[in-house]
Amino acid sequence: MPARTLPSLTERTIASVRVLLGASSLMAVWLDPAEPERYVTLTYGLHVVYVTYALSLAAWSWNHGTSRPYAIATHLIDIATFSVFQYLTLGPSSPFFMYFIFALICGEMRWGRVGTIGTALLVTPIFIIMGLSMRLALGTQFELNRFIIRIVYLGMLATLLIYLGEHENRLREELERLAGWPAAGGALPTAIGPVLDHAARVMNAGEAFVAWEINDEPWTHVARWARGGLSTARYGPGEFTGPPGDEGASTSARFQTSRLSGQARFSDLHMPTAELMVLTEVVAREIGNSLEQIVVVEELRAAAVSEQRLGVARDLHDGVLQSLTGLRFELQNLATDLPSRDTSALRDRLHSMERALAMEQRELRLFIEQLKPRPGVPTDNALLRDLETLRERIALEWKTPVTVRVAPQIPELPPELERAVPPMVHEAVVNALKHAEPSRVWVDVQTDHRTLRIVVGDDGRGFPFKGRYEHATLAERRIGPASLCERTASLGGQVTVESEGTGSRVEIALPLAGAA
Repeated sequence: MPARTLPSLTERTIASVRVLLGASSLMAVWLDPAEPERYVTLTYGLHVVYVTYALSLAAWSWNHGTSRPYAIATHLIDIATFSVFQYLTLGPSSPFFMYFIFALICGEMRWGRVGTIGTALLVTPIFIIMGLSMRLALGTQFELNRFIIRIVYLGMLATLLIYLGEHENRLREELERLAGWPAAGGALPTAIGPVLDHAARVMNAGEAFVAWEINDEPWTHVARWARGGLSTARYGPGEFTGPPGDEGASTSARFQTSRLSGQARFSDLHMPTAELMVLTEVVAREIGNSLEQIVVVEELRAAAVSEQRLGVARDLHDGVLQSLTGLRFELQNLATDLPSRDTSALRDRLHSMERALAMEQRELRLFIEQLKPRPGVPTDNALLRDLETLRERIALEWKTPVTVRVAPQIPELPPELERAVPPMVHEAVVNALKHAEPSRVWVDVQTDHRTLRIVVGDDGRGFPFKGRYEHATLAERRIGPASLCERTASLGGQVTVESEGTGSRVEIALPLAGAA
């Protein structure tokens, strides 16, 4: 079974106007039956039939679908009926000449230019033949002037309807091109080209020129598109004097967004029209939005690169630099105590430092490898293994016992935490060794499957402040391990510090889901 066709708004409108036109004509014949001097009764009866026919078509059009054969059949029936009405009412002098105009409009609404031309080619010969026959029948009573005027009316109306149809098609094409506006992405020189190319096609222009300034920047950016290609430039303050002069018609409009402002100009226009200024403003706004999108993408890319560099700097600070600091202190102690130490003790100390440097080299190589993209792998005891390596290295450097305990139920960590935890533990332990002078340090790692908790404690002299301080208080008063707090906050975590005269306790809480 074929699919049911939905009712057409065009056919509904034509059917409603047909009923109105037939009913008004019937009322006119009823009010002034002498107007059609001949065939009054026949004209009145045919109008009654036509109004009934129009009402039937209206009921069908509003409740059922229509098809192309239906439209062609009803159009031809209308033209034939209108011809009979005019012949019965003095032909070219008929008061029902408006019926032919109705037929022309229906042809344009249904089939555009083709419908208007076809209807005009069908109606005009009928009107001419009708006029010639009435001329022979009426002789000198035939109104030749009205006949000529109405033929001109038909020609002018057909011409205007064709123009309006073409104008509608042009507007529809412009809207379709606007709806297909390209997405801006990539670097500025490559991203602005497709945007200006599409804008020029929307405007039917041979050349597009745009100049813009980004807020809080002194530069003026310029891009010029022509059929020969794209050229871009950047000018300093006061260097840009305006777009070069172009021959032919041109139009321009300004645009402004939250990040930039500028002007777009189109020249070598194919067909200047009255609505061109409105279209230029719309296209200029679209160009401004595309430029803002490009600027936002570049800002996000720069922010991502900056964040990555900051992360690398933190890892180097928390890992390699802290170890090298410990080695530097050890060298200072050697230089101070050199006269009082025997050769064997000095040799042992130097070997220990050499092993520590070798471990740092290995850690640095591993850190560089971690920066490369790699698929996730099971951690199992990877965290415990990394922390044990860290403990051995710190013991060699600082000659202080460090205890590490990792709970057995630690799940597989996200890559961010897998890379971040060892440097953070290293920083917390080295901070305690450098500033608290403890006799021992311990590290405890646990999880409740939602939060990873790392506790670093010592029995030294504690921080300069006493008591328990949460992350927000540490940040507000600018006390405690600042770098460690920043690194923890970047991972969505919190740092809590407890400090007494007999030791300190640093607790790091990291959300597992947030890091993933």
